[in-house]
Amino acid sequence: MIEALTHRLSQCPREFLDAPRIGNQGVIRTAAVVADFLADMGGTLPSIKDCREFEEAGPRDESWLRLVLVSAWLLHHRWFQDRPELKENIWKLLEKKLKPLAVVVSADQCVLEPDRREELVRFCLDALGILPAGETPAQAADRLKALDSIERVRVMKAAKEAEEHARKVREAMQAKQAQEAAAKAMRE
Repeated sequence: MIEALTHRLSQCPREFLDAPRIGNQGVIRTAAVVADFLADMGGTLPSIKDCREFEEAGPRDESWLRLVLVSAWLLHHRWFQDRPELKENIWKLLEKKLKPLAVVVSADQCVLEPDRREELVRFCLDALGILPAGETPAQAADRLKALDSIERVRVMKAAKEAEEHARKVREAMQAKQAQEAAAKAMRE
């Protein structure tokens, strides 16, 4: 399943990577793509009100909208379409769960880079509660964790903060040593 979905992602049509419509800019209306995709899963269409968040997104949401478009392509696979019970979870994934990932990973990366393709596939499967074929829950969680860009960015930020704190401590210690040396020289 992972291999088939990562291959599908690598075949994402260029149009899904075009600029999403934000205000008067961009090409693709994300709300229309999402509505068409969910309609193909059967049942009722999302209402205009439901899709408002995609339509009213601002420039800061461009990365998220692009990731929604690529994810809609990925999940518009017969395997998912044959499981209409996933429709609500797919909606939640597209509407909310992709936002944190979109902050640290671009849609282009998810199509062009093998690790990011696998990460997006595993991220989506995890959000939908689907265990990859042949993997235990622990194996699936470990593999997703190994690819997790959100966690990688968090760790890098924490390391940078720790490094900055250590630098400040060193500078304070050096200043104190210089002060003590100056005081000792004045006493002598």
